[in-house]
Amino acid sequence: MHYIKTLLFLLYIFYFQFSIFSQWSPANVISEHPVADIKFANNDLGWACIQGGFMFSSYGAFLRSTNGGNNWSVIASGLVYYSEMSFFDQTTGWITGGSATDISGSGRQYIFKTTNSGQNLIEIKKDSNYLRTYSSVSFVNQNSGWVCGNKI
Repeated sequence: MHYIKTLLFLLYIFYFQFSIFSQWSPANVISEHPVADIKFANNDLGWACIQGGFMFSSYGAFLRSTNGGNNWSVIASGLVYYSEMSFFDQTTGWITGGSATDISGSGRQYIFKTTNSGQNLIEIKKDSNYLRTYSSVSFVNQNSGWVCGNKI
């Protein structure tokens, strides 16, 4: 009897494990670099921050999807790596990022804002202190929020 209970318990665990994981599917993010942050406002509208490489080749991107992540549009790309974002609603959001462009330390740290669901990014702050990094951003309304990082 103990053997049957153990077998039924193991079958239940096995079935439960696969039924949970079968709900996941891979996202179609078009990047060779790591995704630093991804957020969705609803089932369709979402954004992704692409971190880029390291040091002298940090090509990052900011992506937008309007169909649940099936396809992604590149909103901004280049020598900026995008690290984190905070969206207050479907239209207003803030994105942090930086660049490390040469050995002299001429890297920059950026804070961007969008007011049109990420279709365009507006540069709010550019900091030339290459030791400073913006690693986290959170806004509670359209004008009030916090940016955290190193040596701010």
